[in-house]
Amino acid sequence: MAYHLGQGDFEQSSENALKYFQMAASQDSKQRALEANKEPTDEQKADAKAEKAAQAQALYCVGIYHLAGTGIDKDEAAAFGYFRQSAEKGLANAQLQLSQCYFDSIGMKEADAVEGVRWLRAASEGGSLDAMHRLGICISQGHGVESKDPVEALKLWQSAASKGHAGSELQLGQA
Repeated sequence: MAYHLGQGDFEQSSENALKYFQMAASQDSKQRALEANKEPTDEQKADAKAEKAAQAQALYCVGIYHLAGTGIDKDEAAAFGYFRQSAEKGLANAQLQLSQCYFDSIGMKEADAVEGVRWLRAASEGGSLDAMHRLGICISQGHGVESKDPVEALKLWQSAASKGHAGSELQLGQA
């Protein structure tokens, strides 16, 4: 992140940032050790959890670089793959981005609103206010869901609005 943002003594460098993001994305030694250990210690569990979170963030960042074509050739299919790996590790930002890929058919042949909603739900459960807001819109319009449910949509907007999400505040005002 220091190279990505150009913080401290690090000059902004997309090339260096991408290199380190890719290195972090490939790390899973502590996770594998935890899986191999029948009775892991609390410290081993904490180390593996921290590594998983860092790896998820790195995967997400590599996906962003591929999506934007920053320091690398633009490759939507590769971006989608990185977002999916990160989302599966539980990163809410990646789940939100992956949902957008499904809605807009980024990195795939055709859109899949049902899968987009599934990932919006995951991001919403992970605390993403933007996901709560967008999920409310999908549910209120019947997009990617079996049927419209204005009550569930209102609950999502109320939850996001109570935490300061301006779009959900607006949506509630319009409702």
